[in-house]
Amino acid sequence: MKRELFCKGYTWGWCSRKGDYLKPCADSSLRELKEMGAEWVAICFDLTQDTFASTRIYFDYSRTVTDLDIINAVRMAKDIGFKVCLKPVVNPADGVWRQYINFPDEAPQYWDQWFKSYTDAMVHYADLAQYLNCEMFCTGCEMGGADRKTDYWKKMLTTVREHYDGLLTYNFQYDRGINTEVCGELDAIGLSLYHPVGRVADDVEGMVSEFRKVADDLKKIHDITKKPILFMETGCVNGKGATKEPWAHQFDENDEDEQERFYKSIMEVFWDQEWFSGYFWWDWPSNLYPIEKANEIISFCIYGKKASAVLKDWYLNR
Repeated sequence: MKRELFCKGYTWGWCSRKGDYLKPCADSSLRELKEMGAEWVAICFDLTQDTFASTRIYFDYSRTVTDLDIINAVRMAKDIGFKVCLKPVVNPADGVWRQYINFPDEAPQYWDQWFKSYTDAMVHYADLAQYLNCEMFCTGCEMGGADRKTDYWKKMLTTVREHYDGLLTYNFQYDRGINTEVCGELDAIGLSLYHPVGRVADDVEGMVSEFRKVADDLKKIHDITKKPILFMETGCVNGKGATKEPWAHQFDENDEDEQERFYKSIMEVFWDQEWFSGYFWWDWPSNLYPIEKANEIISFCIYGKKASAVLKDWYLNR
């Protein structure tokens, strides 16, 4: 099936710190990911605001990856043959999930201040994405508390387009609502899909059945917006019970088979949907663990695990 956009991708570099993208291990990590058949990489890094109710987003010189880091990572990725999505993500420093960034509608001055700071940050990285010829730019991630502010988002996206002429997306969270008016300003709708299929079934057939219900729901979103949909995040760790809570990462018992089933079922359901534009699985670190330790590491990364064969088969042979 011919589609204008289809991302055989993976998210790379999350939780990295200043200088990490400059290390030799970062190049090795990208090369190992390329061996999986991935064609796209979403270079994902965090920005900071102090609390969920702060109005200022800032650069933390002690920890945030620098522009030099990002320039090096993008150039490495492109030299290896990847297309690149640049994905800055705002996180409150107090540990509260960015989903809860919010202000009262009765106090618009706080929304004005926050969106001014947010737009300034996005423009900075849009300029960088333009300079580096990144094929896609993701303008945010999982901020349901702010997603409802349609006019602010439209204004921000209009400003970003003045600085960047590639593909624009935003990473909504599937189960927290999708602002279809904002979707109209995007080239593709990005979603986090951590759907708890394991609460209903633990075999591939049962998971497929559950994911088909999600596909039916997403088809309705596509019909409304006329925009392609891709998964900016999806996956689960190789932990026993992880498909019941695929967003979680702390599990005591290794279960590569469960992670493998999750990968198989998502690939089977969504790959051939005409409105679907691909995957950026979560997540592949800039410093990989030794492959011989793979069965000891419970994480989203599938390097050296059974799910890697699933991904490699679909990415290289389909």
